[in-house]
Amino acid sequence: MHLTREEEKVVHSFNQRWSDTKTSIVFAFAQTIKFLTPETLDEINKYEISREYVRITKDNIEFFFKDKTNTMEISLENFSNDFREFWKWINAEGNLDLALSELGKTHNASTNVENEVKEKLEAKSSQKLPFLKRLRHKLRIN
Repeated sequence: MHLTREEEKVVHSFNQRWSDTKTSIVFAFAQTIKFLTPETLDEINKYEISREYVRITKDNIEFFFKDKTNTMEISLENFSNDFREFWKWINAEGNLDLALSELGKTHNASTNVENEVKEKLEAKSSQKLPFLKRLRHKLRIN
């Protein structure tokens, strides 16, 4: 099963987690994969790195599932309907409504990104292609 969420919401969520340097995956990604000093990054750079991390992770998950059978995607934006289909698909037993109620509870919610940062990112987004897109273009991969 692949649990999905609208990409920009995932980016936003990861971008809220830079402050905990011991557990932040985007902090580790910036420092150990991109060889950057996270403490010196401004909010726009952090958001772009969060976006790159999310896209690379999503691409890797999609690559993993590419040749798999018996898979299903459940979207958080359509969770109730998708989970009902999943419930039927696995022939689950129990109280579906109670399961949906429990799964619908919010945990570990992050706060909203400032509009100013989003506006700056939108203006900057057309200036350069992320590394993965440039690589795909060079290799002529869709």
